[in-house]
Amino acid sequence: MYVSLCPLLFLCLIIITLVSPSASTRWWYDDHLSLREINAQENFSFPKDFLFGTASSAYQYEGAYLADGKTLTNWDVFTSIPGKIADGSHGKVAVDHYHLYPEDLDLMKDLGVNSYRFSLSWARILLHGRFGDVNMEGIDHYNRMINAILKKGMEPFITLTHYDIPQELELIYGSWLDPQVREDFVHYAEICFRQTLWEQS
Repeated sequence: MYVSLCPLLFLCLIIITLVSPSASTRWWYDDHLSLREINAQENFSFPKDFLFGTASSAYQYEGAYLADGKTLTNWDVFTSIPGKIADGSHGKVAVDHYHLYPEDLDLMKDLGVNSYRFSLSWARILLHGRFGDVNMEGIDHYNRMINAILKKGMEPFITLTHYDIPQELELIYGSWLDPQVREDFVHYAEICFRQTLWEQS
């Protein structure tokens, strides 16, 4: 009997608390304004340097999975294996941000966004990790995109990798599971930081 009453008593306590808050909990309602009340105050505003942003990740947004010299990433391969993703989704096309970023930036600007965090596709810049050449088509793409972001008056924030890595590094030594990945990541980061072709705002 005691065991069967416990859930019922617990439910009653929750209902009583929500419907008629005690003096100890009523302070929340008295001292905290609703969002509607806050927005109604004339003197309420965000700081001038407040960043309203949005974000994306290369694999989930770019698509163009083999465009302009890009090689396969670990996610390109993983999502192509039947049964690994329940609905079979993959990033081969995604939202085609690689080709449609100018329109996407227009939408962001219309929303009032003033910052954009996006990730670079490691396999679009270094096709074979430190074991190959730099893909200048990938570098040029990201430089064009950064310039477009700056021209919109938005501030770019760059994530060097969002869990995607050239598949070749996965095959050679297991990528993130092996300490060798540090050498590849340092090599990749140094190449990215050397690229300063974007226009200064």
